[in-house]
Amino acid sequence: MGLSYVYKRFTPQDFAVIPFNAHKQYNFTSASAAEFSVNHYSSSYTSESVSIYSSASSNPLGVFDSINNIKYNQVDHLFYRNYKKNPSRKKDLTNHNKQRRDLYEKANILSIPSGLYGYQVRKGSFYLSSSTHEIVDDSFGNLLISGTNVSNYPIDPQENVFRLGPVKGFKKYDLSIHDGYAVFNTFYDKYENRLPNQVFNEGTQHIQPHIKNTERKFWRQGQKNAAAFNTYTTNNKLNIYNPYEDLDEDDSYFSTPLQYNNVTFKKSSLGNTNHKFPTINFNSATSSFIKINETPRLNFNAQEEFCISFYIKPDATGSQNDISDSEKRYILAKSTTKTIPGSGNLSGSNSNLIDTSAGPQYPFEIYLQSQSLYFARSDGDTTNIINGEITASGGTCQRTSHILCQLSSSKIQIWFDGTKIAETTNTLIKSTKNKANLYIGSKGPTTSTDDQNTNITSSHHFNGELGNINIWNRAFNTNTIKKISSSVNASPYRRYVL
Repeated sequence: MGLSYVYKRFTPQDFAVIPFNAHKQYNFTSASAAEFSVNHYSSSYTSESVSIYSSASSNPLGVFDSINNIKYNQVDHLFYRNYKKNPSRKKDLTNHNKQRRDLYEKANILSIPSGLYGYQVRKGSFYLSSSTHEIVDDSFGNLLISGTNVSNYPIDPQENVFRLGPVKGFKKYDLSIHDGYAVFNTFYDKYENRLPNQVFNEGTQHIQPHIKNTERKFWRQGQKNAAAFNTYTTNNKLNIYNPYEDLDEDDSYFSTPLQYNNVTFKKSSLGNTNHKFPTINFNSATSSFIKINETPRLNFNAQEEFCISFYIKPDATGSQNDISDSEKRYILAKSTTKTIPGSGNLSGSNSNLIDTSAGPQYPFEIYLQSQSLYFARSDGDTTNIINGEITASGGTCQRTSHILCQLSSSKIQIWFDGTKIAETTNTLIKSTKNKANLYIGSKGPTTSTDDQNTNITSSHHFNGELGNINIWNRAFNTNTIKKISSSVNASPYRRYVL
């Protein structure tokens, strides 16, 4: 019997296309990477203008980019700078809850041609082996050492209600250099008539000038600033041209505004030989402090858990090269002083604000007295205070060390370099909340400088270095506290993978 055949024309319903992703894996060694144009660069920030650098041999200035500053600025512009506030202008999408993009003074850049990875590097596929570590990505764009348990770190950015590295502190190491553009303001009177470009003082009430337009005239980074001060103070009267770049804010997810007063920035001893973390230097003789206006995120009640962490290096204040046992050197305080509008204050104006008492209750004060650190809380009727000596085997507190103070369950605790040194039971019943500002290096206007009469008050400005200051709205266990203490920036991540 013969075979029979039937032919039928296919219709769209007779077939389907099933899409799939095709991935190709590349493996490189230090020897074969160059063959495929996979290159490594050690890059660095500089306060000089990027325009004087060139990778071309024809550069007329004869200055070549040995520190790969051009690449550093390219990466900063495409992936890091203002990624929280201006994500639409970044090269890739940002998941703020999963990525903490910190670009410090120095960065290692691994350049991979797009022809090798196509649309993107497959999530979770990056692997780098060196003589010291194996580095992998966590599929969210973060690089970390293989085997790291991220649950032992405080990685939720919304719990980190205040954070001040300061990550970009290195940009203010040299205050004698202009940063960015020359800014020109255009003034108008109350009738919207343009006025000559001149500086008006607040007493010119009959003219009532205001800034309507602000322009960047020319790039001047790297030029010497003849009018520069030796210390940095936030300019509250500056009309901000670019709100993404020109504001002083903390490094947290919330970008909390803050005000520096007479501080300097320097490299700390924390880090490795290739990179040192920035720190803030406070001078108790010149009223150095940082002010953060009252925010509910930092206003913890009597039974609310919270944690405060920072690195500290106190400097001597006495003539005997020590720290006086009769003076309280305030490190962080949300007590005593609140800022309110004064009489005659115009609506929406900050020109007539006054400082006044915030009441007797406060969620926390942390201060140094002699060689001991104190952690205090008060509900107005009862005050809980604990203290512990922070000298360790060195016999002095004038060294860099890590401090963590927290309310954990019903216990008030102080941890020193990852070890608990003081604890007591929380006995506060009434509210500890207030409207006080948060002060760092001070407890507000009532704090004395060293050149004032010490009999006026025992409250003095802190003298020394503070860095990597964090406040979380939760407490941590022993494992996490040890990780916070040893990692410097309280993060398991080494860098962001592009």
